[in-house]
Amino acid sequence: MKRVALWAGLITILALPAFAGSFPSQVSWDGRAIDANGQPLNGRFDMTFGYFTPGGEKLLAETQSGVAVDDGDFHVELGSGRLVPGETFDSLSAAFAKNPEVRVEVTVGDTTYAPRVGLLPAGHSLKSRLIAAGLRKDNDGQEHWGRYEAASNTTAVQAVILAPLGSKRSETAAPIETGVSRTNPYLVEMVGPSLSQPLRDMPTIAMPAPESVEVQQEEEEINALRHESLYDENGNLFGTTEPKIQDALAPLSEIPLGGPPPLSQEFEGLGNISGFYPPDTEEAVGPNHIVQVVNVSFAIFNKTGTMVAGPFLTNTLWAGFGGPCQTNNSGDAIFVYDQIADRYLLSQFAVQSTNTVCFAVSQTNDPTGSYFRYSVTTPRFPDYFKLGMWPAANHNAYFMGTNSGFQGQYDVFALDRENMLLGNVARPMQVFQNNPNLVMPADVDGQTIPTANQPGLLYSFRAGGESYFGNPPNDSIDIYEFNVNWTTPASSTFTRVQEITPAQGLADFNWTVCGFFVSNCIPQPTTAVGLDSASWWPMQRLVYRRFGDHETLLGAWTVDVNPGSPNRAAPRWFELRRPLSLGSWSIFQQGTQSPDGIHRWMPSIAMDAAGNIGIGYSRGDGSNFASIYYTVHETTDPLGTLQTEALLEAGTGAQTGSANRWGDYASMDIDPVDDCTFWFTTEYLQTTGGAPWHTRIASFAIPSCGGTIFTDGFEAGNTSAWDQTAN
Repeated sequence: MKRVALWAGLITILALPAFAGSFPSQVSWDGRAIDANGQPLNGRFDMTFGYFTPGGEKLLAETQSGVAVDDGDFHVELGSGRLVPGETFDSLSAAFAKNPEVRVEVTVGDTTYAPRVGLLPAGHSLKSRLIAAGLRKDNDGQEHWGRYEAASNTTAVQAVILAPLGSKRSETAAPIETGVSRTNPYLVEMVGPSLSQPLRDMPTIAMPAPESVEVQQEEEEINALRHESLYDENGNLFGTTEPKIQDALAPLSEIPLGGPPPLSQEFEGLGNISGFYPPDTEEAVGPNHIVQVVNVSFAIFNKTGTMVAGPFLTNTLWAGFGGPCQTNNSGDAIFVYDQIADRYLLSQFAVQSTNTVCFAVSQTNDPTGSYFRYSVTTPRFPDYFKLGMWPAANHNAYFMGTNSGFQGQYDVFALDRENMLLGNVARPMQVFQNNPNLVMPADVDGQTIPTANQPGLLYSFRAGGESYFGNPPNDSIDIYEFNVNWTTPASSTFTRVQEITPAQGLADFNWTVCGFFVSNCIPQPTTAVGLDSASWWPMQRLVYRRFGDHETLLGAWTVDVNPGSPNRAAPRWFELRRPLSLGSWSIFQQGTQSPDGIHRWMPSIAMDAAGNIGIGYSRGDGSNFASIYYTVHETTDPLGTLQTEALLEAGTGAQTGSANRWGDYASMDIDPVDDCTFWFTTEYLQTTGGAPWHTRIASFAIPSCGGTIFTDGFEAGNTSAWDQTAN
């Protein structure tokens, strides 16, 4: 995550000189249009562009003759056409001055296309945006804009695929309703495959102490905040206006229980060797190795903590592949061990020049060997992308969820797992757009997999009464199904199949701790600089497990415990169950980990083969440096409870960098050898400084699971499940 970045994949963003009172007279737009059957338009067409307020009031219109459309793609200079008389404004710049958010409706010939395209014109600061709306002050008489005085110098254009209004394809772009299936996804060709040289033979990088690294503010260098689009139509910060409640589940975490098992292993992971923050700490745990990535670099460890390969710059893996995957090293990496295939999936995005996500699948179960490499250009900016492995025979995919940077424009993707594992040409990626929040795909743990016809599962949440989500009536956990059809992609569907609300047993929650994208939130000792809570999106992973009589989905994110001041961050976690008859999902248990007044955030959660739960997180406040803690829930514990937390690694310094970024994510994973041992990695600091972060990698196992880790990495007498040629 690199803050909210407002740009697009198929859309050109025009950067214009801007200052208070200066607004663009023309905007460059690269659009894409298809017909009612999903086929790209070709030829020359007369187009009319109507400009509207978000509420639907028409501002002006223009016509452009003979616009060339080549395989669906067209380029126009909005504002350069012949104005249609009789509207409110006579130029784009005049309309932009009064309307800092505009919607463009395109008519091709006599056919109106949907959806309307969002424009955020350069020249507006938050101050001018609110003055234009007549919203100078909030309910307390204070000016809304605070320090946000600078006008943006960039016009942002929403990335969408235009289709005739009322066609199936245009319905795909509309906000999704529960029980209504979107169909006919947008298809994107994947580049590849290309086989890499063995990773063990690739050049490594030096590993200086984090304290000696000069910190770079990655979110400013790579993906700067383009607009102050963090406020609702009344000038209120998203995440601060919903009715707040006292978290009803927090008292469960105060029940005194025994503590979690001691650590089996603990060793130092990678530190800030490249000068970026946050670390985006992630791991993939295989039979013999742990592959850990921190932002733009990664390394491979054995399970006793010896680094056996690396560290590498992440884009080194795409050396010789060409394009942005080779030349860009943008971070936001997600690494997955595919237990069913016994392979590693490594990925990061490459966004300095294009909206590209890069994928590499290990050729064998040896992560130091060669990889099949792929890339894809996403329709919109693929911020904070998350992956899940779904091995159902007829819906076989790696699913991905992303944040585009626009409100209500979170996208989901299906990638061709079958062919990527074989190193074959992958079928086009399938994309559904415009979800209200980040959608986290399920990731299968254990050897018992979904049935052949079971669609991919994903989840998100919405806060009732929150304008960011369109003011839904209730808090909800939302369950989605991606029914991917690789043979006939137009028949693929994406459906929000269920909303689990308080009427279905969900405990209400407070969305965001300090407000949407407010980073100076969690206090630290010895400094006025706070830390980012990342309390707006689901945290990875969404764990899927299949047991003898039911399926389980397990997830966590960060909520605010208190209805007023002071705020208190805490992990909210849940276990959903569904009988194998594939009925409805229901809440089996839920909890909020907040046994005292100290902040806890950045959780990651997993479940072992016996149904026990492990969760790790950061813990700290103005008196306690941010440290790493973990705890467990055993199947014999009362529902919704966690045992008394244990310290994994103490932080002894404060982060003073101006961007306040912390973690972005952590990673709790299950060892595939015994299906019982939990491995956790996240960040901490040893000394105070800009961002001299370190990471720890640690493991523990709950005795009731009955697993044993052997030093050779295999279960006794059960080596046939793995390729023993692995190093």
